[in-house]
Amino acid sequence: NMGSEEHAFSTSLARKALEEGAPVLTIDAMVDERFKEQSSIQLNAIRAVMCVPMRNKENKVIGAIFVDGRQNNPLFSEKGMEFLTGFASQAAVSIENAQLEERSKQETEKRQRLSRYFSGAVLDDIMSGSEDAMGGRSKTITCLFTDVRGFTALSEQLSPAEVVEMLNEYFSEIVDDLYAEAGTLDKYTGPGIMAFWNAHRE
Repeated sequence: NMGSEEHAFSTSLARKALEEGAPVLTIDAMVDERFKEQSSIQLNAIRAVMCVPMRNKENKVIGAIFVDGRQNNPLFSEKGMEFLTGFASQAAVSIENAQLEERSKQETEKRQRLSRYFSGAVLDDIMSGSEDAMGGRSKTITCLFTDVRGFTALSEQLSPAEVVEMLNEYFSEIVDDLYAEAGTLDKYTGPGIMAFWNAHRE
């Protein structure tokens, strides 16, 4: 909530640290020639400020830490800036690691969901985020429709549990074969399946 009176936050100071990628220190922003014309500083009577950029492992600025206080506070010094810069570095690494972990978790969950329908080759295309994988091309494919001959008559002679067991065994075997041949499971059609091939990049 940059610039709100409630938080007495200076957008101009933070922007300077972010855009220049360098720490900002002032012991009295109200009279500092660099900032005294900034409305957020005058409006909120901001005095001592330290604002340091947060850099990730690739040295890219991903945010800033803004600390303000009263005039003549001994913490607002070069020594205080060194401490805050070190803290910002650790915080940036922690934030980036948390973001990477969350992205990895989301990708793993997405891959697990999609693996029920796609072979490894097609799944790799989808997970790569390529334009082709998201439907950016036209291609000739091969489709397969299967059915179990006499399924209705057979299922009338079996208990529901036996029907389920039979279909589970059938689907497990045929889907394993389908994936082994780089096919894509489109849908289950009662006792059968619909699948296709040649949808992944060559």
